[in-house]
Amino acid sequence: MKENHQYYELDAPKRAQNNSINNNQTDKSATKKVVLAEDNSLLLLLLKFRLQKEGYEILTATNGKEALELIQEHKPELVLTDIMMPFVSGLEIISHVRNKLKLETPIIIFSAAGQEEIVIKAFDLGATDFMSKPISPNELIIRVKKLLH
Repeated sequence: MKENHQYYELDAPKRAQNNSINNNQTDKSATKKVVLAEDNSLLLLLLKFRLQKEGYEILTATNGKEALELIQEHKPELVLTDIMMPFVSGLEIISHVRNKLKLETPIIIFSAAGQEEIVIKAFDLGATDFMSKPISPNELIIRVKKLLH
């Protein structure tokens, strides 16, 4: 029994060292701030959870006005926004980021199917990418990584 106990004690620093290495790798990604604007609270929480699991710092907004305030204050590395948002639309967010703030921040927009004209307008205003709803969290992660790494 004592041998096993000593074995675990000797092994413990190695495990602690491995954990700190893994935490440092997560910390690198955590420096990447993402503003997530979505008025559907369930979808917002799902996407926030999935993105945080990947190590991103997520700033959430449930309407376009909040999203603009977060973007201006935090200057995120990425903006994720629904097009149809209360107070300020996703199109207005894109326009504000590109024309008023003069930022080249990548912007991924979400939209329900059947809104092709609005999606084209979003790209004309400077959207970087588009995803139709319902959103696949795994597909979103792939697109986010592609833009940020």
